[in-house]
Parts: sequence; structure tokens; C-alpha cells
Amino acid sequence: MRLADIRVAVETSTRTDWRFPYTAKELSDAARDQADFHEGRAAHWEAEVATIDGQMQGSVQLREQQVTGGVQYTAVIDPEVSRRLNDAKARRDRHAERTRTFRAYAEAFGRRLQKDGDDVTHQLSVEDIDFFAIHRDPGD
Repeated sequence: MRLADIRVAVETSTRTDWRFPYTAKELSDAARDQADFHEGRAAHWEAEVATIDGQMQGSVQLREQQVTGGVQYTAVIDPEVSRRLNDAKARRDRHAERTRTFRAYAEAFGRRLQKDGDDVTHQLSVEDIDFFAIHRDPGD
């Protein structure tokens, strides 16, 4: 094994232990930004659900089939429209859940800020920093 390989192995093995300090205000602001972003996306997907639902109403076809003693009707929905509706509802629900999660974090860090001021720091991992989208736009 070369020295460069050993260095990379050591550096990557300690990377999971790295922690970075962030204040309650920074975290509250980041959580609020994330909540606002996801709230906007949830609203977008809610509008899509309404649009697709309207399209679905127009895409339903009644098929008539002769059976002994009369007629049987079967409603047929365009599978593509149905798939789009399911996808839009799932995205809406996912963004709504993320909105609730980030609002809870914003509230918790906001209370910590009110109680202890901005002197207290929280030690975040790289994954935590990515979770809160610190130093980048929430949608990126």
C-alpha cells in the first residue's frame, strides 16, 4: 500500500467524526428556509393534483358490456393520467411532511435562541449541514 492510499484511508475514516459549530439562529433560519421551500413545493403539487384531477374527470370512459339479463358498465381511467395523479399526490404529501419537520426544527431552535441567546452552538456533522441545506439554496 502506498503512502497516498494510507492518507486517503485515514482522512476518509475520520471524516464521519468531523463536527462543525452552528448557532441556534443559523439553524433556526436554515430550518425556516427549508420549511418555506417545501411549503411552496407542496402548494405547487396541490395545484397539480387539482389540474390532473380535472383531466381525470374528462378521461373516464364508461364501457358497456352485454351480460345475461342486461348491460354491465365498467369505468375505465386513462392509466397515464392516473399515474400522474398518484405521483403528484405523493410529491405533495412528501413536501407537506418535510414542511412540518422543518417547522418543528425552526421552532425548537428558535426557543433555544430565546432561552439561551446566540451564544450556544450545536455541533453538526456534514450530513446535518446537508440536511438543513446550510450554505446553499434549499431547492438545490
